[in-house]
Amino acid sequence: MNKSLANRIHKEAADAVKAIAEKYGMEAEKISGSYGEADMKIHIRLVGTDPSGKSPAVLDFERLAGMYGAKQEWLGQTFTEHGQTFTLTGLKPRNRKYPFLAEAKDGGQYKFTRRAINTAFAGDPEPVLRDHGVTLK
Repeated sequence: MNKSLANRIHKEAADAVKAIAEKYGMEAEKISGSYGEADMKIHIRLVGTDPSGKSPAVLDFERLAGMYGAKQEWLGQTFTEHGQTFTLTGLKPRNRKYPFLAEAKDGGQYKFTRRAINTAFAGDPEPVLRDHGVTLK
């Protein structure tokens, strides 16, 4: 087992899990893994959606965006950070440092600070120091 093979398996597994979760009205919130010399572990977290079909992260965004200086119309919009394009997908209020969730074009899930999102969407003129998105593995 090497890193390249582990990454390919992880991507295929993540795509399969997302399709299965969608079939049952759920969302694959977190898919992470690790690998060793001869094995690989994949951890999956599925969350249910409410009757409207919205995930908890979307519902939290709709309910709490203003408390984080965000506007509800930002949800689902794209922004660029360090040359990569992301789509804002939700809010996790329990994650104080990186409460905003976003998805990259390749399907990778990332989390961002309040300042990074406000700068991306509102053009906050304050300098952003050490305020980057973090990959959810």
